[in-house]
Parts: sequence; C-alpha cells; structure tokens
Amino acid sequence: MPKNHEFLEGGFSCLTRAELPELDISSEKVIPADKVSKLLSGAMRIIKRCPKMKKENKARDAMLVVAGLLSGLRVSELIALRWGDVAMNHNPPRLIVQKGKGGKYREVLVPYWLLDFLSAYRRWAWGAGWACVDGEYIFCSPRSGKKPSPIKKRTAQFAIARMYKRYDLAGFSAHSLRHTFATGLYRASGKDLQLVQWQLGHDEARTTCIYIGLLGEDVVESLQKLHKGRK
Repeated sequence: MPKNHEFLEGGFSCLTRAELPELDISSEKVIPADKVSKLLSGAMRIIKRCPKMKKENKARDAMLVVAGLLSGLRVSELIALRWGDVAMNHNPPRLIVQKGKGGKYREVLVPYWLLDFLSAYRRWAWGAGWACVDGEYIFCSPRSGKKPSPIKKRTAQFAIARMYKRYDLAGFSAHSLRHTFATGLYRASGKDLQLVQWQLGHDEARTTCIYIGLLGEDVVESLQKLHKGRK
C-alpha cells in the first residue's frame, strides 16, 4: 500500500476547492470542480430530505454519484458493494472491492467525509425498509412485496445520468466519476502516480497516465526542468 495517504484526512479538497487543470487527453471526461461541489452538496441535501419510501430512489442515485466521486470505483464495483465492505474503523477508512476487474481483491482508501454521506444514506435506507447489515448490498432496487435486489449496471448508469441532468451536466458518462476522482487525487497527492494507480486498481501505470492526462502538460513541465541550469 502506498504510504502517501495523509491528504485523505482532509478529503479530496482539490475536487471541490481547486480549479482542475486543462488536460490534453481526458479533459472532456473530467467534471469541472464547481459542478463537483454542487453535486456533493446537492447529494447530501437529497439524502437527508428524501422521503423514506421504498419506491423513492433519489437518495440511492445521489449516493451512487458521491461514492463514485470519492472512491474512483468502477460502476461494476460500486453496485457490488455490500455494507460489510465499508471499513469505517480503519485509519483511513476504506472500501473493500471483493472482485474487481479480473476478479481481483483490493482495498480503496476513502476520505473520512464519505462516511458522513454513507451514514446519512444508511439512515434513509433503514427508513425505507432495507436491511443495512453486512451481507446486504448498499445499492438496491425495491421490489413490491419482495426483498430489495442489487441494481444492475445499466440501472446505475441511468441513475447517475439522472443526477447529471439535475445539475445540467451534459456530455459526461458514469465513467466520468472515475476520471474526475483520478485527476483530483493526482493533484491532491502532489502528483503521486503510484498512489493513483493503486487506488484505481490499474496493472499498468500507462493506463493511469491516460486517465489523468499525464501525457500532456506534465511531460512538457518535466522536459523543461530536464538539465535546467546546465551548459
């Protein structure tokens, strides 16, 4: 596990307070910082105020977006999460991916304030009649007279799209949450590529470079510093 994770204590501040850079490769996939801030604050309002009804999915949709923004998990990994995969007592807290891409297990560090969202969402889910115990899925679809079932990937993508529409975000996909997380984490960690690669679960650093647009401005910056001051 990479050691450089102290920044997690303050959350990914760059996602909400710092201007994201222009990227050569993936800029169209990164949600602007001001929109991220609105998504996060709006999501908390929705989760807290949403009626506790079994057929009301706005709180679930909001929580999906928040979890994606603050963990960088793939949609398939998000919908596979169970309450027992939330390791709240660790320092820092983490989400446990039991079977990620290629069936791989990994633990993803998350900011402490993601727990605030999850706690509020859990209260809503209990009120909606969902069993929020370790073996149950976090993101469910209500079924009349039956136990809620885990949502499908397509359902999650539509849910995220509804949240985007609510905040006038056009041209972004569910996968944009992962790109936004990766770019924000890279900046917040002082450009720690290894950490971002580990968090995203990438086997190759090159894949991570493409996610964060590293082949653009950072290469130019490095070349300018190469042998600087030498004759």
